Order: sequence, then C-alpha cells, then structure tokens
Amino acid sequence: MKSHDEMTPADRGALAARKDNANDAKEEWRGELQTVDTGLILDAIKGEVDLIDLMKDEMASRGLDANGLWIGFDAAEKLWKTLYWDGRNLIAKIEGKE
Repeated sequence: MKSHDEMTPADRGALAARKDNANDAKEEWRGELQTVDTGLILDAIKGEVDLIDLMKDEMASRGLDANGLWIGFDAAEKLWKTLYWDGRNLIAKIEGKE
C-alpha cells in the first residue's frame, strides 16, 4: 500500500470512499449485533473465533453462493471450502496450491 505522501488525489479519494462505505456498512449492521451472544462477541475480540470461517460455514449451511443465491447445500459446502478472504476479496483456492 502506498504511503499518504505517495498517493495521488485519486488514490486519496478512493481510500476515503472505501472508509465511508465501511462506516456505512458498520452502522447498517450495528443493530443486528444486539442479538448476538455476548460470549461469541468476546471470543471474536480475543481471536478465539474466526468470524470469516464461521460466516462461510453459515453460508454453506444455507445453501448459498458468494452472491447470496441458492445453489444447494452440497454445492455450497464445496464452494465455501474453496474460498478464502484475502482481506479485500473472496479468492478461490486452486487445488495443489496453498
């Protein structure tokens, strides 16, 4: 990632937009967290629960793909076993490569 000094005005604008979108999403979901078990929240804060893996398992158990569309339980289970989050995108694992 570029330092602030290395960024062009366009880079700074894109970064600000990403931050705004992240803040909007955070506010949008804040109310949903009211019903989440306190133990889960604390375990996530302590790093004892991988929320990405937990959410991937949940999507598979609902039979949904990465767009939230129904693909069936078996297909979703296979799909979510091959996807990982690189910090910005869902990436498909290639067999034989880690």
